[in-house]
Amino acid sequence: MKRNWAFWAVLLATGCTRSVTMAQARQRFAEPHRAAQERAGVAARQAQDAAQLIRRIDSLADDRMAPPYPQLRRIGEQMKIGAKSLRAQARGLQKLRTSLRKLAAKTTILRPGTPKWPRYRQLEALLHQRDATSRSAADAFERLPKQLSALRKEHRIGPQQTAGFGAKMGVMIKAMDRSLNDASAKVATVQPLLEAADVNPVTLRRVQAAMVQLEGATQARARARRTALRFRRETEGGATAIFGPGMVTFDLFARLADQQADLQAASDRISVLIEGLNPP
Repeated sequence: MKRNWAFWAVLLATGCTRSVTMAQARQRFAEPHRAAQERAGVAARQAQDAAQLIRRIDSLADDRMAPPYPQLRRIGEQMKIGAKSLRAQARGLQKLRTSLRKLAAKTTILRPGTPKWPRYRQLEALLHQRDATSRSAADAFERLPKQLSALRKEHRIGPQQTAGFGAKMGVMIKAMDRSLNDASAKVATVQPLLEAADVNPVTLRRVQAAMVQLEGATQARARARRTALRFRRETEGGATAIFGPGMVTFDLFARLADQQADLQAASDRISVLIEGLNPP
């Protein structure tokens, strides 16, 4: 890059008073355009990758506004704008090549003092200006993917191998089913007391409290079912996908363990509540 700037500085300082063949002129205009196209292509792919990540997060995370997603979204939008700017710079350099081609019609050499020379010098100055603008825009854009990468690393947003998750999840859910069935059976044994004659109020309250605990256990199992369904949705694209905070696969087993603990706690409280009760 420094050599390129030195070339332009010498070129403008000397006024480029020597004749230029059209082959030389076309090469001189082609190189900055090809470099700008390459920069624009790289930026477009990076911006597209960021957009895909953001769409996935927005569709699957519990809270789209939870950190770091607003910041990630801002960087993604800046990358989108930066990529468009680089494409525009590349198109501007392409237009200069088109203008040069029209200027060079039926001409093999551009010489100082000829009618086409001032226009060529004008195009040359524009080439220098637009090349510098494109390079400056690329330098500004390069900071954005680095910021995005640092943010993803900080919050552990990235690909995760989930092979075997389904089987392990199934074992945990089956254990929850056994706990729920056990709790349901315990409550069923004392539920007739609600309709029995001459049952004291304390017994009634204990049975009713046991039924409330059973409802809590049932809700914990329902949350586990929703977690499993979301896991399947999040991994539809394959065993390896990108996950972040607020997606169930990000902390799948911690979520299931919490739900299992809630269900087991409710079951234990049911055992305490019905202890000593004798159904009719």
